[in-house]
Amino acid sequence: MQSQIRFVDSQTLQPKPAVNAGRILVSSQELSWDGIHIEKGENREFNPDDVTVPQHYFAMNVGQPFEWEWKDGKTFKTHCYEPGEIWVNPAGVPFSHHDLRGTPARTQSVWR
Repeated sequence: MQSQIRFVDSQTLQPKPAVNAGRILVSSQELSWDGIHIEKGENREFNPDDVTVPQHYFAMNVGQPFEWEWKDGKTFKTHCYEPGEIWVNPAGVPFSHHDLRGTPARTQSVWR
């Protein structure tokens, strides 16, 4: 199953198909919920650079802790993403981050 999240370049708003949410294990796609979509998946690496999504994006770690770097302005900061922690990215806000783990992470994503 493929993710329904569409990442775009934050400057041109052109699709960036090389950036994807990984392997989707479960999705609410066929439930026809109006305005909300939930996916549970895993990925080995997720290293988007200066991308955005047209909707609010929430991701929660449902696996083991892992380290990642996220860009705050022009500086990358390192964070250990613990199980149950949620990362939020508002619609249209650019983001970049680097995955520092060596094993797949399990996340649950929601967007509206």
